[in-house]
Amino acid sequence: MRRFGGLIGVILLISVAIAAESTILSMGRGTPDLVLAVVLGFALTRGSLTGAIIGFTGGIMQDLYVDGVIGLAAILKTIAGFSVGLIGDHVRAEKWQLAFISSFGVAISYQLVYGASLFIFGLSVSSELFFSGMVWQPALLTALFAMPVFLLLRRRSGAQMNSVMR
Repeated sequence: MRRFGGLIGVILLISVAIAAESTILSMGRGTPDLVLAVVLGFALTRGSLTGAIIGFTGGIMQDLYVDGVIGLAAILKTIAGFSVGLIGDHVRAEKWQLAFISSFGVAISYQLVYGASLFIFGLSVSSELFFSGMVWQPALLTALFAMPVFLLLRRRSGAQMNSVMR
């Protein structure tokens, strides 16, 4: 029953992220990908498998909400969650600096691959995407928004580990 409650909580968190991203959150030239921020935070603290599962869930929910190529965000967020989860698995990202750097790198990669994929599928992508701040600014904002998720989950899992050790 506890896993079911956790799944409902993740789905609600992703839904709030989609709603906030599409309605109220726009900063300068770029908008952070809050769903990707949630995926990155969970992947760093819970590992590659959880990152991939949450990435797919968040990506498919975002694909269904936003017009575009169905499945594209799901595939890319699955890969992003798995990749950052591998970093979390092997490095044990306990320091927020390492978590931020890995989140920023994956967010930049995500932005570039997403833009290139839209171009391949024939959807309008301006050349400004690749030659201006339209890649690094959303990636930076996404990595910044991933940090509270990471720190909260790390603190929560640390408290659970301490109660198990007693």
